[in-house]
Amino acid sequence: GKHLKGSADTDYKRRVAEYFNKVGREVTWQELAGGFANRQFRFQVLDEGDYPGSEWRNTLRELLGPG
Repeated sequence: GKHLKGSADTDYKRRVAEYFNKVGREVTWQELAGGFANRQFRFQVLDEGDYPGSEWRNTLRELLGPG
């Protein structure tokens, strides 16, 4: 909602989304599905406040792998 606009949490999520947009590319559903064959998924929230300095960015890069 409007009450979250400009909050530290919202700004953090916006930066993560911007990063995904920067490193991502558009693919078809068929191409996407083929790339996930025999893969496991892991979802993790990186709480910005839990990482000193900008270490959360390094953790995010490690999770995403080369790209």
